[in-house]
Amino acid sequence: MYKNAAYNFEIFEDPKQKKSAQILNLPSIESRKNKQAKEKLLLLIKSFCILIASGATVGGFIFGQAKLTEYNHQIYTSSKELDDLKNRNDQLNIKLVSENITSNNSVVPVKEKESVEILTIDAGDKVEIK
Repeated sequence: MYKNAAYNFEIFEDPKQKKSAQILNLPSIESRKNKQAKEKLLLLIKSFCILIASGATVGGFIFGQAKLTEYNHQIYTSSKELDDLKNRNDQLNIKLVSENITSNNSVVPVKEKESVEILTIDAGDKVEIK
Protein backbone atom coordinates (compact mmCIF):
# COMPACT_ATOMS: atom_id res chain seq x y z
CA MET A 1 0.00 0.00 0.00
CA TYR A 2 2.67 2.48 1.02
CA LYS A 3 5.78 2.72 -1.03
CA ASN A 4 7.88 3.81 1.87
CA ALA A 5 8.15 1.44 4.83
CA ALA A 6 8.63 4.32 7.23
CA TYR A 7 5.08 5.36 6.69
CA ASN A 8 3.62 1.87 6.86
CA PHE A 9 1.90 1.75 10.25
CA GLU A 10 0.30 -1.63 9.56
CA ILE A 11 3.49 -3.23 10.67
CA PHE A 12 2.97 -2.00 14.23
CA GLU A 13 -0.69 -2.97 14.48
CA ASP A 14 -1.92 -6.27 15.86
CA PRO A 15 -3.70 -8.31 13.15
CA LYS A 16 -6.43 -9.47 15.62
CA GLN A 17 -7.26 -5.89 16.51
CA LYS A 18 -7.49 -5.01 12.86
CA LYS A 19 -10.03 -7.73 12.23
CA SER A 20 -12.17 -6.83 15.25
CA ALA A 21 -12.13 -3.14 14.37
CA GLN A 22 -13.51 -3.86 10.91
CA ILE A 23 -16.37 -6.06 12.13
CA LEU A 24 -19.49 -4.23 13.27
CA ASN A 25 -21.74 -6.03 15.69
CA LEU A 26 -25.30 -5.37 14.60
CA PRO A 27 -28.01 -5.91 17.17
CA SER A 28 -29.95 -9.07 16.62
CA ILE A 29 -33.54 -9.01 15.40
CA GLU A 30 -34.79 -10.16 18.79
CA SER A 31 -33.00 -7.39 20.64
CA ARG A 32 -34.44 -4.84 18.18
CA LYS A 33 -37.94 -6.23 18.77
CA ASN A 34 -37.42 -6.10 22.53
CA LYS A 35 -36.23 -2.50 22.26
CA GLN A 36 -39.27 -1.56 20.16
CA ALA A 37 -41.59 -3.26 22.65
CA LYS A 38 -39.99 -1.33 25.53
CA GLU A 39 -40.35 1.94 23.58
CA LYS A 40 -44.04 1.20 22.90
CA LEU A 41 -44.60 0.39 26.55
CA LEU A 42 -42.92 3.65 27.63
CA LEU A 43 -45.04 5.58 25.12
CA LEU A 44 -48.17 3.90 26.47
CA ILE A 45 -47.21 4.72 30.07
CA LYS A 46 -46.43 8.38 29.17
CA SER A 47 -49.75 8.70 27.32
CA PHE A 48 -51.63 7.21 30.27
CA CYS A 49 -49.94 9.62 32.72
CA ILE A 50 -50.76 12.60 30.49
CA LEU A 51 -54.37 11.40 30.22
CA ILE A 52 -54.65 11.08 34.01
CA ALA A 53 -53.13 14.54 34.57
CA SER A 54 -55.47 16.10 31.99
CA GLY A 55 -58.48 14.38 33.54
CA ALA A 56 -57.51 15.55 37.01
CA THR A 57 -57.08 19.12 35.77
CA VAL A 58 -60.45 19.16 33.99
CA GLY A 59 -62.13 17.45 36.96
CA GLY A 60 -60.65 19.98 39.38
CA PHE A 61 -61.85 22.85 37.20
CA ILE A 62 -65.39 21.45 37.00
CA PHE A 63 -65.44 20.79 40.75
CA GLY A 64 -64.26 24.35 41.42
CA GLN A 65 -66.97 25.79 39.18
CA ALA A 66 -69.63 23.69 40.94
CA LYS A 67 -68.45 24.89 44.36
CA LEU A 68 -68.34 28.47 43.12
CA THR A 69 -71.94 28.21 41.91
CA GLU A 70 -72.99 26.70 45.22
CA TYR A 71 -71.27 29.48 47.19
CA ASN A 72 -72.87 32.15 44.98
CA HIS A 73 -76.29 30.65 45.67
CA GLN A 74 -75.58 30.64 49.42
CA ILE A 75 -74.46 34.28 49.28
CA TYR A 76 -77.60 35.22 47.34
CA THR A 77 -79.95 33.51 49.81
CA SER A 78 -78.04 34.90 52.81
CA SER A 79 -78.15 38.45 51.46
CA LYS A 80 -81.86 38.09 50.74
CA GLU A 81 -82.42 36.84 54.30
CA LEU A 82 -80.30 39.72 55.64
CA ASP A 83 -82.42 42.26 53.76
CA ASP A 84 -85.59 40.69 55.17
CA LEU A 85 -84.16 40.78 58.69
CA LYS A 86 -83.09 44.43 58.28
CA ASN A 87 -86.62 45.34 57.19
CA ARG A 88 -88.09 43.41 60.13
CA ASN A 89 -85.65 45.16 62.48
CA ASP A 90 -86.67 48.57 61.13
CA GLN A 91 -90.34 47.68 61.63
CA LEU A 92 -89.73 46.51 65.19
CA ASN A 93 -87.69 49.65 65.99
CA ILE A 94 -90.51 51.87 64.73
CA LYS A 95 -93.04 49.87 66.75
CA LEU A 96 -90.82 50.10 69.84
CA VAL A 97 -90.40 53.85 69.47
CA SER A 98 -94.14 54.35 69.04
CA GLU A 99 -94.83 52.17 72.11
CA ASN A 100 -92.28 54.13 74.14
CA ILE A 101 -93.86 57.41 73.13
CA THR A 102 -97.36 56.24 74.07
CA SER A 103 -96.20 54.68 77.34
CA ASN A 104 -94.38 57.86 78.36
CA ASN A 105 -97.40 59.98 77.52
CA SER A 106 -100.20 57.87 78.92
CA VAL A 107 -102.68 60.65 78.22
CA VAL A 108 -103.39 61.32 74.59
CA PRO A 109 -102.06 64.82 73.92
CA VAL A 110 -104.59 67.56 73.54
CA LYS A 111 -104.83 69.07 70.10
CA GLU A 112 -102.91 72.23 69.86
CA LYS A 113 -104.03 75.11 67.75
CA GLU A 114 -100.96 74.67 65.54
CA SER A 115 -101.96 71.10 64.64
CA VAL A 116 -105.47 72.05 63.53
CA GLU A 117 -105.89 73.60 60.15
CA ILE A 118 -109.22 74.74 58.83
CA LEU A 119 -109.89 74.56 55.11
CA THR A 120 -112.82 75.99 53.28
CA ILE A 121 -114.20 73.67 50.60
CA ASP A 122 -117.64 75.12 50.05
CA ALA A 123 -119.20 78.06 51.60
CA GLY A 124 -119.73 77.15 55.21
CA ASP A 125 -118.03 73.62 55.28
CA LYS A 126 -115.09 73.11 57.57
CA VAL A 127 -112.54 70.24 57.55
CA GLU A 128 -109.98 69.35 60.20
CA ILE A 129 -106.68 67.72 59.24
CA LYS A 130 -105.09 65.73 61.98
